[in-house]
Amino acid sequence: MRRISLSTPKWETQVDQTIQKVKKESKSRSLKSSDLYECICIFISDHLKKQMFSYATVSIYYQHLKSFYTWLCENVEITDIRNVGACLLRDYFSYLEDVKNYKKSSLEGVQTALERFFRSMRLRRLIKENPLQDFRIRARRHMNSAELLTPFDIKILLRSVKEHYQCLKDSNKLDCFSLFIHRRDLCILALCIAYGLRRGEIQRIKLDHVDLDKRAVLIPGKGKQRVIIKNRTAFFSHYFLEESG
Repeated sequence: MRRISLSTPKWETQVDQTIQKVKKESKSRSLKSSDLYECICIFISDHLKKQMFSYATVSIYYQHLKSFYTWLCENVEITDIRNVGACLLRDYFSYLEDVKNYKKSSLEGVQTALERFFRSMRLRRLIKENPLQDFRIRARRHMNSAELLTPFDIKILLRSVKEHYQCLKDSNKLDCFSLFIHRRDLCILALCIAYGLRRGEIQRIKLDHVDLDKRAVLIPGKGKQRVIIKNRTAFFSHYFLEESG
């Protein structure tokens, strides 16, 4: 959800001003430019308009792309997107890792932003080739097993919900909603654990997304209004979920 603020952030104002400048100079309806920063603004403006990603995600993309643009200007004095190649990208990631001490997760975030940016510019025909098409950085997606919940941890987590309900019952603090809240919490935890749901995904699940006859739940993906991506269907047989019906 887009955050509510009394004033527009400076970066968004800069993007809007740049887009207006490109529109005035453009002779066609589609936005065309070879200037790297103007291309970044085209990419950001397009995502803000279509709401394919959350406002926070678009803001992070802008910061990553603006940092890349600043590095190019200061080190190689390149501002034309057509002159950005894989060698420059490799040098930039080496700079982030060796000088800025970026961790692997941070490098992956930068790579994702750049990949989507150059792919978008390729689709807009602002560049002939995507310099990241065959590019790979040393950072690899990884899972740290030490951070994963063990079956014992999961049992403790689910037991804590039961113990909280039992505590209310023993102290005569139950009300008409206590049993509903108890079952709701168990259902949420069971869904999150079974399907690895994010907080935003569990918040987007509505009552009509659940089909008790087919024992299926539609998990809405990211996006709003016209553009929704990564929808998926999960099937369940967990008694916690059955009880919630």
